[in-house]
Amino acid sequence: MTPNGRHPAARRLTIQRKLLLDGTVTVEDLALELDVSVATIRRDLAQMEEEGMIRRTHGGAVIRAPRGADQAFGMREQI
Repeated sequence: MTPNGRHPAARRLTIQRKLLLDGTVTVEDLALELDVSVATIRRDLAQMEEEGMIRRTHGGAVIRAPRGADQAFGMREQI
């Protein structure tokens, strides 16, 4: 198991960074990459959606784009 797979906060940060870079993720790909179950990824995505960070899609998620001036800063901060 990767270090990011062990801690929910680290896993979610990894998911968020991947979304910023790729724009979209799938549950299956994240589960394989982070070496956790698909149920764990689904819980992470549900939590992230509840916090307003992402929008879940069928089998994955897309990032919610920050608005206005926060967009550039948010992108730079994550990268």
